[in-house]
Amino acid sequence: DAGGGLSTAGPATVSVAADINTGVPVYQRGGSIVPTRERARRGTASMLADPFTLHVALDAEGNAAGELYNDDGDSMNYAEGDYDHFSLSMSARSLSSSRVGQSAYKGGHVTRLERVVVYGLPAAPAAVSCTPEGGAASPAEFTYDKDAKVLVIRNPGVAMNKGWSISM
Repeated sequence: DAGGGLSTAGPATVSVAADINTGVPVYQRGGSIVPTRERARRGTASMLADPFTLHVALDAEGNAAGELYNDDGDSMNYAEGDYDHFSLSMSARSLSSSRVGQSAYKGGHVTRLERVVVYGLPAAPAAVSCTPEGGAASPAEFTYDKDAKVLVIRNPGVAMNKGWSISM
């Protein structure tokens, strides 16, 4: 359950209580990375400059992968290469983002990474450091829930329109 950090080995059938107060559980397959924008808005146009959160669900070997595609959400300019496309991967306690192909979003909205949530990390890291593309590593604030095995990294200080790495 991506919201509560509970894991279920599958394939399995799971029954859970869901009501107006607890909400509906959301499950994420181990080995995946899902980017989200978590601010409540009336429409997607209002979200263009909102920061991203990455939900990283580790597989049994501690790896995960995903992608981020970003454009203006309105025009056909993507056909001329006006978009960003990044590959996201985690292995050996290192999360990284690297540009795919020659994409180059010129939309004017430089969004930042606000939070990383790693599900299934077996032990707390001693430290977390973030390195933007072409920059120096800097420490990041984090919390770790040992019961749920969930690491939350807050404001890692990297932009989502360039490559970066986060070591834990």
